[in-house]
This record gives sequence, C-alpha cells and structure tokens, in this order.
Amino acid sequence: YTALNYACLNKSVEIVELLLHSGRDVGTAIMSTLGDTPMINACWHECDEICTALLESDKDLGLAIANDNGDTAIAIACWRGMREVAMAMLDSGCELGLGVVSDAGYTAFLHACRSNLADVAFAMLECDENLSLDATDAGGATAMMFAVEYQRGDLCHAMLETGEDL
Repeated sequence: YTALNYACLNKSVEIVELLLHSGRDVGTAIMSTLGDTPMINACWHECDEICTALLESDKDLGLAIANDNGDTAIAIACWRGMREVAMAMLDSGCELGLGVVSDAGYTAFLHACRSNLADVAFAMLECDENLSLDATDAGGATAMMFAVEYQRGDLCHAMLETGEDL
C-alpha cells in the first residue's frame, strides 16, 4: 500500500488532493497487496470526487492494470454504475484494458451492459481496444443478453455491426 492508496480507501478527498499536488511521486499506479491501484480503490468505494481528482492529475494511473481478481478500474466503475467516471476514463485516451476478462468472466463492456450504461458501452465500441464481446459472466450471460434485457435494440445492433462473435 501507499499513502495514496490508503487515502482512496478512506475516501479522503482532501488528502488525495494534497498528495497529488505535492509534486512528489505518490504511487498513482502502485498496487496494494490485493493488486488494487488507487483508482481501483476509488472506484470500488464509489468516490467520484477522488476518481475525478486522479484523472485530472495527469499522472500515470495504471488504468489498464487488473487487480488480483482480474478487474480493471473501468470495469469496477461500470459495475458500480459510475457513468461519469467511466466516460472520463474513456475520454482520457489512456489504455484501459477494456478486453481484460476477470476471474468471474466479466469485462468492462459486459459490466457496462449489465449496469445499463448504454452510452458508456457505445463509447467503448468506438475504442480501438479489443472488448471481448463474447465474454460471459458466471451465470453464462453475455453483453448481448443484458442489452436485450434492457430492450436496447440500438446497442444490440451496434454489437452485431462489429462482426465479432457474440
């Protein structure tokens, strides 16, 4: 762990901002003993303010790093329904590990569809990263199945247009 990781775990916005603006290397991409980066911790604890501060810091956040469960920061943000944070990550231009499949079978795209974050899913489809559209969760559900469940024909159509196996 680093002080920044602890500050993110404790949802301490003031301390996170102090550390980020200190001019020192505060370990923005260093993983905890569980493999969580500060951004993963901020997403896990649904702290939008800290996520925004981290993204605005212009530091290497290791956004494509997956924790010990195989989850990336954007996958957790989507799972937790953090639409604005996920969109900000996509807008950052950083590599995000969108195609990383977690130990439970989830990808960021699958989480976006499962959480009915259609705008995030559409933005992911515009990225150059592999999305692993055929990934299934532990129950065998796919992103397409969640899009159908939420009656998102537009998203179903966009997924079919990729030509990938679904």
